[in-house]
Amino acid sequence: MAVVGTRAPSRYGAELASDLAAELSACGVSVVSGLARGIDTAAHRGSLSGCGKAVAVLGSGLDSIYPRENTQLAQAISARGALITEFAPGTPPEAGNFPRRNRLIAALSLGVIVIEATERSGAMITARLAGEQGRCVMATPGAVTNPRSKGPHRLLRQGAALVENASDVLNEIAPQLKACLKPAAASPEPIVALLAGAELLPEEIAASLSLDLSLTVTELTRLEIAGLIEKTAAGRYARRSQDA
Repeated sequence: MAVVGTRAPSRYGAELASDLAAELSACGVSVVSGLARGIDTAAHRGSLSGCGKAVAVLGSGLDSIYPRENTQLAQAISARGALITEFAPGTPPEAGNFPRRNRLIAALSLGVIVIEATERSGAMITARLAGEQGRCVMATPGAVTNPRSKGPHRLLRQGAALVENASDVLNEIAPQLKACLKPAAASPEPIVALLAGAELLPEEIAASLSLDLSLTVTELTRLEIAGLIEKTAAGRYARRSQDA
């Protein structure tokens, strides 16, 4: 999944990008971004906390990391995933390179999530390219007083999927992920076993297994997509019958 947005995010936007990328990575989902300041950097840092791969697409040669303050971050991404560029070594980070690299960010992803962006921005270009390539386009809502909410809000009006957490993303791309998602905070057996003959709320499951609630919710979504459990009308989870 690609996570993109402004180079000058609010604290809310940066934290959301980091948390969302961390949740996706905890499910084994690779997170792609462009190594730029702001949302890109936050998403990369969040993705490195999980088991998914971190991928950065550069607008320069591999020997010209930009911005320079992300050199160590680029090294960490290289060790845990990949640095990708179509530009030859020695190519500087020229302004015209970044719109070109955006098409690769979209092409490498099942979908693009835009977190805080103006209506005329590289993140919006990436979202447009994703739509043209048949990828899912998603966006997070923001404060109406923040000018960087205008880009995501425009996408939402145009039909982009609204994203608040990793579960929203996983539900949106469920068909592609059903066969390849990996466990998050724990292997699926404890949760599936706990739900044998019982219907429990996420909070009850997390408390019973001493798991973090946010990761428990993400894992429940993954198991539901995999067809191992089901969610009841009351918001509880139960083991799915093999006959279902």
